[in-house]
Amino acid sequence: MMEPSRSNLENPCYVHFDQLVYYNKNIKGKLSFGSVSDVSGIQAKKLFIWVSVTGMHMEQGSDSVEFYVGALSEKLPAKQFEDIPVCKSKACRGGASVESM
Repeated sequence: MMEPSRSNLENPCYVHFDQLVYYNKNIKGKLSFGSVSDVSGIQAKKLFIWVSVTGMHMEQGSDSVEFYVGALSEKLPAKQFEDIPVCKSKACRGGASVESM
């Protein structure tokens, strides 16, 4: 049985990829080869709402990462995650932060 992995950040923060992503101070999930399941602590802003990321998967040799929000998923180019932008303490660019909800 797979034990959950945890990552603890100093503070919650926001990262701008193609969309705004929120990382809680405590992030956890079950790691396996090419995927993370049962994720908690990560949310992405889709249109005007925050959705919780529940899993991530990348097929070996693939050039995309599939992100799961419950039963729904979206594939994004893996290249987008090669250089990680700075993690910021506030959500800029005119959007409401997760904490304000």
